[in-house]
Amino acid sequence: MQYFADTPPGAWSELLRHEEITDPEDLVGISARLWAIEIDDIEMHEPKLSRSALGSSPDGYEVCRTEARRLRSAGAKRIVAPSAALAPGEGAGLHVSAAGLRRAARRDGKVIVHFGILPDAEGWCAAEAARPDEELLGQVRPLYSR
Repeated sequence: MQYFADTPPGAWSELLRHEEITDPEDLVGISARLWAIEIDDIEMHEPKLSRSALGSSPDGYEVCRTEARRLRSAGAKRIVAPSAALAPGEGAGLHVSAAGLRRAARRDGKVIVHFGILPDAEGWCAAEAARPDEELLGQVRPLYSR
């Protein structure tokens, strides 16, 4: 399986959630290569699960895995689901205007899971040794509720 996020903040939030990074000081230790990948346009299947199941902590992962197996056995090659890591509405980007940058309309981030290899996918290194902005920490849903 290959996992993708539909936005750079979505990709960073997946990493930060998985690593349980919540403190801005911990961002100093983050260094990753960020890629932009163009994948072919094939049918994507959406899991039939509640939002709480899709955003669960690891103890709830089996519900999602069971649904992924069901979809895959039914012939799905790709699944799209709301990001468990990025808070609802935080998938929005920015618009450039005469007055500077302004936030685009709220939208949910998505993750895409592709079963198998993608030999024709084309990618570009968008950032070498990059680190997410501290502001993103407020947009990440923690792995465990505190």
